[in-house]
Amino acid sequence: MRENRTHANAFTPRHVGVVSDARHCVTCLTAAALWGSFLHCCLAAPATPARAAAPPLTCEGLTTVELADVAPPPEWALWERHLLDHFHSAALEFVRRYTREDGTLIWRDAWPGMDGSDDGYESFYNFPLYYALGGPEEIHTLARSLWEAVTKQFTRYGQVHNEFDGYYDWMHHGEAYTNFYFFGLADPTVAKFRERSVRFAGLYMVRTPRHQITTQSEN
Repeated sequence: MRENRTHANAFTPRHVGVVSDARHCVTCLTAAALWGSFLHCCLAAPATPARAAAPPLTCEGLTTVELADVAPPPEWALWERHLLDHFHSAALEFVRRYTREDGTLIWRDAWPGMDGSDDGYESFYNFPLYYALGGPEEIHTLARSLWEAVTKQFTRYGQVHNEFDGYYDWMHHGEAYTNFYFFGLADPTVAKFRERSVRFAGLYMVRTPRHQITTQSEN
């Protein structure tokens, strides 16, 4: 097994000090618990280089908490860093094998029903989480471009309208939008995704009655 290597920023997830309220902290813990899809294929992959320290986030309404204390990392953190170093090449291989050059999934040209868009988003749902936990900048950029590509693909299929799935119950919405939620954890200052967050929430609020989603009993 490759020798463990530590980095100056190895044990601090990206933007861990940025919080808005207690719910954000719960989101962080939930996100960490969900990560792990590539564990079975990453230990033999080449390690990714260390990433430069994250620049400070600036965004209205966010509170920044600076963490200055330094302590020796526990053994589990060393092993976690080892895994994070090796996820990079596995993620790139996954994308190379299962997507086209434009980022769309290698799938059928037409879709016969309403089920399936959640699977498209789920294919990459943990990419932004990987970046938030310490993955390279390349993964952050790739994760957002893949979300855009899947959204366009399922818009062509007729399932997505104005970038939001037009059919699903809450369970399938939750599966699909786990990918989207992690973008806020990775970097909550990206304007385009902030606009989408407000617009998607507005679909369920009275202030946008023309586009409001009717709450069905199954939801």
